[in-house]
Amino acid sequence: MLKNIIVYLQVIVLLFPLGAESTQYKGMLDRFEQHQAVILIEELNKELILPRHKLPSGSKENTWFTIEKQGKAFEIVSIDSKKTLKEAEETKDLMEKIRR
Repeated sequence: MLKNIIVYLQVIVLLFPLGAESTQYKGMLDRFEQHQAVILIEELNKELILPRHKLPSGSKENTWFTIEKQGKAFEIVSIDSKKTLKEAEETKDLMEKIRR
């Protein structure tokens, strides 16, 4: 019985190591400043500044990303093409309403 409990605890530690909590956020590439990319993470009211070469291929202004925060570090997981397209369409619709 004790051996089973120890094995069970070892599995829990492997699956959920301490301090390895990660959270995902959405961020938008707002602008480039020289060789830096400025990504806005609205949920955190934070600017993430990364070297331009760290961006996924195809990144341009107004591209949305899935970003993972692990501890104090942020990492771009992927481009969120669906959200990028949705936000672009909403912006286009708003601009058309303004022009009327």
